[in-house]
Amino acid sequence: MTGRAYGIASRELNAQIAEVAASLEAVEIEPTDTKIAVVLSYLHGQRITRGTVRNRRARMVPRGA
Repeated sequence: MTGRAYGIASRELNAQIAEVAASLEAVEIEPTDTKIAVVLSYLHGQRITRGTVRNRRARMVPRGA
């Protein structure tokens, strides 16, 4: 387990971040790190911070693409 994600497995959280971001875009809401963190915190009943989301999203984008 990593960082503030507590009991959520790393790959699972990464997949959920991408899924929530896509869902927000589908209803024309800008998927900011804060909005994604709020949705995930609600879904999991535990605190997930904006920093956790920001760091994970940064790792999802290939460098130098």
